[in-house]
Amino acid sequence: MAVPDDATSGKIKVVTPGGSDESVTTFSVRGPEPTITSFTPASGGPGTQVILTGANFQTTTNVTFNGVRAIFTLVQLTNLQATVPANATTGPIRVSNPDGSAQTTTDFVVGTSADVRVTITGSPNPAVAFGPLVYNIQAFNNGPLP
Repeated sequence: MAVPDDATSGKIKVVTPGGSDESVTTFSVRGPEPTITSFTPASGGPGTQVILTGANFQTTTNVTFNGVRAIFTLVQLTNLQATVPANATTGPIRVSNPDGSAQTTTDFVVGTSADVRVTITGSPNPAVAFGPLVYNIQAFNNGPLP
């Protein structure tokens, strides 16, 4: 027997030509659990905005990064945007609703940013310079450090 799509929680009533009867206990109908198919970016530091793609996000009650609760916004029924919390660590992202939960199959990597700048300077006309050339190099990267 299949539960109809429009079923609601309540007692089950069976009707036959010989009469009817009703269950003593209440039958609970659950909605669909969330599913996560992907997330982007794969890494970032606290405050990074992460987009989760999946299904059944409309009743989401909780999003966590390795168990640390995050602030989230429903973007579409298939997309959530979550902010990496300050004390998050590397691990799975979990999405929960009243009917269940799902977690990512790969870990979100939490790291801090490196501030490195790249600047190259030298002689304005090195082709005619007869002395030593001097170059200063600095690197800049806002990517996470795992």
